[in-house]
Amino acid sequence: MQEKGPIHKAPNYSEFVFFSAGPVGDHAIEIDHANRFFESTGKSSVIIYKNNFGFLKDLAIPYLDHLKQINYQSGTGKFKLLRLFFSSFWVKRCYVLWIPIKYPLSIKLISYFVRFCTRSRFIGLDVSKKSPYGDFSEESSLYFLGKGNIIPLNSHTELFYEQGNRLLSFLGYEEVNRKPHLRHLIKDEILKKHNLLDKRYLVLHLVASSSDRSLPLRRWRLLIKDLVNQHPGVTLVFTGAKGDINFIKEATDQIAQDAFCILAGETDMQELLTVYAQAMCCITVHTGNAMLINMLHVKSVVINMVGNYMFQYHFNENSIVLFNKTRCGCGEEVIDCYVQEEGKNYMKCMYDISDEEILKSVQKQITTS
Repeated sequence: MQEKGPIHKAPNYSEFVFFSAGPVGDHAIEIDHANRFFESTGKSSVIIYKNNFGFLKDLAIPYLDHLKQINYQSGTGKFKLLRLFFSSFWVKRCYVLWIPIKYPLSIKLISYFVRFCTRSRFIGLDVSKKSPYGDFSEESSLYFLGKGNIIPLNSHTELFYEQGNRLLSFLGYEEVNRKPHLRHLIKDEILKKHNLLDKRYLVLHLVASSSDRSLPLRRWRLLIKDLVNQHPGVTLVFTGAKGDINFIKEATDQIAQDAFCILAGETDMQELLTVYAQAMCCITVHTGNAMLINMLHVKSVVINMVGNYMFQYHFNENSIVLFNKTRCGCGEEVIDCYVQEEGKNYMKCMYDISDEEILKSVQKQITTS
């Protein structure tokens, strides 16, 4: 994409600094923000994150010409972070907060330092009233940035990249008219290693960061068995973290060993993106991996929660996003989002999606591939 220069009267920042909540999906969003800012301004960015995942570091490999990362939990990361903040005495940066969380004292102290002691600026997208999907703030979660540095967060009407564009506009820069996407390094050796290079395969990502955003084990067993029966000769590839392996093994204990392949915890980020990019279809629950899959614009079926609009996946024209609001209380004065099965809570908007609808959606994606 051709780079765009800043519009008239836009501030001349040296670079932009974004704070990532750390999980893979949020980090992918921050990378999209950083790329969007680079395309508009021609200026580089720094992403500050807290989780020591090689995945997060590797995600930015295709963009290292204009994107730096600091893991502030590492020893060198703490040093780099201090150097970044103190060098803001003479380097004019723009620091950006957007994820609506309860910010720790350290962020507040950093913002005061940047705001009152340096040439840099600290801005943020703010939840200005109580959210029906979670109490992110009492009055203003970013009061410490000062009134002129706070932009209202429209998390129930805007997708995350629309908010990124609104940040650009707020600062006086041109918006970038593109859908979010991820570049990746093609690593076919991972497909060769697992005998997938010449095979037709489906990817399944079963486990979210909390079990209420997935389906019960009983449901997955039935779905997986039906997928194998309906699509003979198609391999099922399971992705996730190492901690997901036991769940995946329980979900696949009724199918033949040669019908599936478990890659959970076995790939680096660029290998994982290669696996997703070359699949016939990726089936995933609402999680960070759903963000990666759909930012590749591959065929996908997302078993999704209603949740905040900014975390929806409709920007991927090749995605089928499923949810069911029939019994969901999200957005109402009284929230009753859960149904129980075997002592565990599951979100109704996901639980009420029928197995038949999921299978039908996968069939549609395969037929049109």
